[in-house]
Amino acid sequence: MSRHQGKRSERTGEGGVRLPSPIAIQKALGGLAYPASKPQLMERARARGADDAILSTLDRLPEGDYVGPAAISRAMGKLWH
Repeated sequence: MSRHQGKRSERTGEGGVRLPSPIAIQKALGGLAYPASKPQLMERARARGADDAILSTLDRLPEGDYVGPAAISRAMGKLWH
């Protein structure tokens, strides 16, 4: 196994803040019915015990309805730039 296998890829957003992976976000939102608003994303993540990094990332997403996991991942991608 190479040194890099098994390591989670991490990205940083504005100010060098480390952002959770899209997979971690989706795990925190497991079972959520779509479309879902930003407040619904936050509520679901809190109910599932999401950590502060996930909650902070969701809080930084634009307001609006998200039609599915891909829409959330696209919005997160904009935080990385």
